[in-house]
Amino acid sequence: MSRLSALTQDRGIALGKTPEEIDKARNQFDMGQLAVAVIEVQKPSEKIPAIEQTYSAGAVCLALLNAALAAGWGANWLSGWQAHDPEFCRQAFDLQENERIAGLIHIATESKAPPERPRPDVAAITEWVSE
Repeated sequence: MSRLSALTQDRGIALGKTPEEIDKARNQFDMGQLAVAVIEVQKPSEKIPAIEQTYSAGAVCLALLNAALAAGWGANWLSGWQAHDPEFCRQAFDLQENERIAGLIHIATESKAPPERPRPDVAAITEWVSE
């Protein structure tokens, strides 16, 4: 993962990212034990619209994340700015124009529970309609 960390550093500098943004992105790879890159491949199809191909790739990310957590591993779905940078994707994974990173699933032995992040108030954004 040191190769991805170094590439993140180089691309961050080229893109004008702040040192803090670069360090945060590098830490994904510097501190991780395993990162699984889920790659979405868009293919022309009369039966499967592009948006459904995207949803399927996201479902793979969530299924992998849930499986790792259920097995007792620490896991997190992190992508970050580098996953959306075409040059990073090309250099890191030799991705073609019809391919993109759907997610980077980091899996490791959990040493401590991650801090809770701010979440939306579900009651405030959910509307139930009954007929």
